[in-house]
Amino acid sequence: MTKNFIPYFGWFPGIQNICFSRRRGGKVLGGTYMQTVVLAKPGEVPESVRVAKMNDARKFSSILYSPSVLFAGITGSVSYVPRENDDVDMFIISRENQLWRCMFRAYLARFLTRTREVCLSLNMDIGYAKSMFVSMEDPLAASDSVHVIPVFGEEFYQMLLNSSGFISERYPEVVRKNSAPAYRKKAGPMELLLELGAFLILAPVVLMKAMVVNWKRGRSNSLMTYRIVLGRHCLYFDNMRYNAIREQYYRK
Repeated sequence: MTKNFIPYFGWFPGIQNICFSRRRGGKVLGGTYMQTVVLAKPGEVPESVRVAKMNDARKFSSILYSPSVLFAGITGSVSYVPRENDDVDMFIISRENQLWRCMFRAYLARFLTRTREVCLSLNMDIGYAKSMFVSMEDPLAASDSVHVIPVFGEEFYQMLLNSSGFISERYPEVVRKNSAPAYRKKAGPMELLLELGAFLILAPVVLMKAMVVNWKRGRSNSLMTYRIVLGRHCLYFDNMRYNAIREQYYRK
């Protein structure tokens, strides 16, 4: 256990690991935060498949578009070379202390529109995102980051890429000047209360669903399970297949 984070609670039935974050940012991700899967090779899948999945992400993102959401983008296999049955993994960044209200709206929209192919895989507020990029030291995480496809908030995301010395060193071609304004804004007491309410209502539901899904998937293939990293400032799902890919990546 570190001074920043509560350790994983492996005793939850059906859950690989659950991590509750007490502060935003830092090195909790450790390079295992993106929902990378085994990728298809270029030419194996028609371009129409990738275009269709990107259109699904854009349609869903249009529902999310609001002043409280700074960025929405596509990550995971669709940002590389997707297979036909791959889900569309979304990367969402909200304003300070507005993440769980955004998540409440996103999950409700996903339920009402029956958009099952879109997964809310990586979500955080601006403070967590800034700290994550500044402290990034993992090559695979950096590769995933530069492959993210922005749907809206491209200038903001460019600011995050620019803030990472590790990405700037490994991918100098993606670093460019931009004039993204300051986004941080101190929340008032009412906003904090609403955010806390959304967190207390939605977080248990997300955890319970994760437990059920992991229990079902774990019976057939442990690599199909995931751990959920959840806190006031972040919510993301760490696919166990990602860890296997990461190990292969470092053995190359």
